[in-house]
Amino acid sequence: RTKGLKNFEIKVYKVDFVILCLSKTDLSNIRNVNLTGIKSSFSKKITLNNVSDDIMVTSIEAPVKKKGAYLVVLKSDELETSGIILISNIRAEIQPDVSGRVRVLVRDKNGKRIAKAKTFFVGSYAKKVHRATTDLRGFSEAEGVMGIPIVFGEYNGNYIFYRGRYVI
Repeated sequence: RTKGLKNFEIKVYKVDFVILCLSKTDLSNIRNVNLTGIKSSFSKKITLNNVSDDIMVTSIEAPVKKKGAYLVVLKSDELETSGIILISNIRAEIQPDVSGRVRVLVRDKNGKRIAKAKTFFVGSYAKKVHRATTDLRGFSEAEGVMGIPIVFGEYNGNYIFYRGRYVI
């Protein structure tokens, strides 16, 4: 969505999503990631044809196809925004509990449970990171996750991410 922009530049960076999450914990200020010295895997300047003061929606096809995590940065003069694209062959089913316990089940795209996936749990109140590895049944859990739960993880270059909607 744009308003009054004539042109902007899009840059895409392949990133290690776990390291990014560990450094930012809640991802709310993702655009302040230090990218000094890192070369983008894609860069393109885009000129918009219909410039007006009305809010416009512009679609851009994501230039990524391979599994992984990609930081997308859009810049126009002094304006900047960013986001994350995750392309993954695994998924997570998350079960938060009001007691502060969060349980995750990791599966591949065919529904098979995955053992030995790295999982990380963070609550919005206490920024302590709980680390676990899925067992043979594909489960891992953490206790003492306070606030809105955030779960992220990795298995063979595939990533999972979950941000709860409610405080636990």
